[in-house]
Amino acid sequence: MVKKWSIKDKYGAEFAEQFPEINPLILQLLFNRGLTTQDAIDRFLGPDYLRDQNDPFLFNEMKSAVEKILLAIQQGENIVIYGDYDADGVTATAVMQIALKRLGAERIKVYIPSRLTEGYGMNMEAVEELSKNGTNLIITVDCGISNKAEIALAKSKGIEVVITDHHLEPAERPEAVAIICPTLEKEKYPFKRLAGVGVAFKLAQALLRSDKKQNNDAFEKWLLDLVAIGTIADSMPLLEENRTLVKWGLIVLDKTQRLGLREIMNLAQVNEVDVHSVGFQIAPRLNAAGRMDHANTAYELLVTEDEAEALAITNDLNQKNQARQKTTEEMLKISLEQIGEPTAGDKILFSAYDGWSPGLVGLVAGKLSDKFNRPVIVFGKSGEEYVASGRSVPEFDITGALNDCREYLAEFGGHEQACGLTVVGEENYEKFKKIQ
Repeated sequence: MVKKWSIKDKYGAEFAEQFPEINPLILQLLFNRGLTTQDAIDRFLGPDYLRDQNDPFLFNEMKSAVEKILLAIQQGENIVIYGDYDADGVTATAVMQIALKRLGAERIKVYIPSRLTEGYGMNMEAVEELSKNGTNLIITVDCGISNKAEIALAKSKGIEVVITDHHLEPAERPEAVAIICPTLEKEKYPFKRLAGVGVAFKLAQALLRSDKKQNNDAFEKWLLDLVAIGTIADSMPLLEENRTLVKWGLIVLDKTQRLGLREIMNLAQVNEVDVHSVGFQIAPRLNAAGRMDHANTAYELLVTEDEAEALAITNDLNQKNQARQKTTEEMLKISLEQIGEPTAGDKILFSAYDGWSPGLVGLVAGKLSDKFNRPVIVFGKSGEEYVASGRSVPEFDITGALNDCREYLAEFGGHEQACGLTVVGEENYEKFKKIQ
């Protein structure tokens, strides 16, 4: 499908007269984005940390979440942060762990599932294991909204759950102590496009601002390097609150005190800390851990306070990233051979291969979607199970479309432009592919 460029109308003379100091090219770009007032332009070009982000307590259930977590800390409960294996999930996990430690929590553990053996989100086996280990409270980051059954199991075991997530709302919401998720239909929080780390940060922000024992203003801002990395890595739009968090996060990242991040930037020869260096040099190395092995490595890199460990983990992640690049190129070559020359009737493109890693199919799907300008789903087959990731174009909500054919899916979830899914059985797989 050939890309069609649609050129926006040029701004009028009156608009130009309002902002004579702005370069005409920049002015056209601002006009194209609907930024036509002094206030809107100022907020876009120079986001202010206090003015241009929202009060975390605007979330419907933030107060309940904060009260529960502070009580758990006070009572010395066993708290588990249940994260995700990509850069967004790993940075969200680190943000929450660092904030809880600041608040005096002593019994904190982190659980990040294996992308290769457990898949995305919570699972029953993990909940059972956490129950056996005496867990009292689970705080999810970048996951949980689709885990109704798993959270019900946790509740039956006496474990309370606070959810922070940013994925699309499922048909049935889980029953948790509190759900902090901007995408919920009835959620009043004004900005809907926070990354998983952005939602985790808003909870951390609310907790830190509720702490009466110490001043956490500066501490809060030092978390922003992690927020910037996760937001950029998850391809969230750099608009409104995200723009504020990323702008100030990049400033913090340039001065970061995290040994692991400093080692990564040194190894990757990051000369200028900006969106490009985060997206193409830092984030891929963090993501390589979960794609090729286990994301615990990336998490440890973010929280380590040992220089030797930081250096060793950085070298390990760099090697994994190089292996990831090589394998991805091999998978892309096979996918291109399978797809061939798509016809106009091929509205969604599919590729599949026995043994392909669930950690890499999303990367291949993204490259194919960019090349062919249409939705792509790439499967890795293992026995009777087909695990896939999909990437889409702006005009097509791929996760919404999956909801319409969920009868063939064992599980699925995601955003408008990216999804993950599992199909069990060749019959379901073939029927699923025929729905266009």
